[in-house]
Amino acid sequence: MNRFIVLVVSAVFIVAVLIPAIAAERVPNFKLEGVDGKTYELKVIAKDCKVILIDFWDSSCKPCRKMMPHLQIYYEVYQPAGLEVVVIARDTTLTVCKVKPMVAAESWTFPVLYDTDQKVSQAYHVKYSPVSFVVSNKGEILFQHAGYKPGQEKDLEEAVIKGLGLTEKEVEKLYAEHDEDSAEVVEEAASDEDSDAAPEETAPDDSS
Repeated sequence: MNRFIVLVVSAVFIVAVLIPAIAAERVPNFKLEGVDGKTYELKVIAKDCKVILIDFWDSSCKPCRKMMPHLQIYYEVYQPAGLEVVVIARDTTLTVCKVKPMVAAESWTFPVLYDTDQKVSQAYHVKYSPVSFVVSNKGEILFQHAGYKPGQEKDLEEAVIKGLGLTEKEVEKLYAEHDEDSAEVVEEAASDEDSDAAPEETAPDDSS
């Protein structure tokens, strides 16, 4: 009996030694140039945030275009809580000229980076667009998803919320603050338009 117990304990010990604890999968670091001419490195970005949403995209991808407005909203809403959004354009030299004008036309304010040789895409095992990763500031993958259909952006948002450790009330507060800021921006824009549209006053004619 004692010999049997010893054998069982020994077997468990051997299995424990041979099978290490499974660590969270981490994403590789990258350094890419953005459409703004700046250089972005993942490990540097990670120092100033809690969670990073990395999205692989290309200018000819229609599902990507549908998802981008949601990424812009998440960037605006959750950045104060520690989110950073990084979009990586997979366009090659044939279509990369379309990226910067598209970013400007859509008024995306998150960093959009060039991966024209697709080395970063290969490192992340990305073969088509869109593919999204939510990672911690330590590089641990918290969530990943390939493709996009309307409604799937909610899964992405839930992963961001969970990664940031936000409560429902905190999320509501962030959205309320975002809506208030957005309203102020709209009012300022409208005021500027009214000022530009106001007719110039002409000096009275004293010739009479």
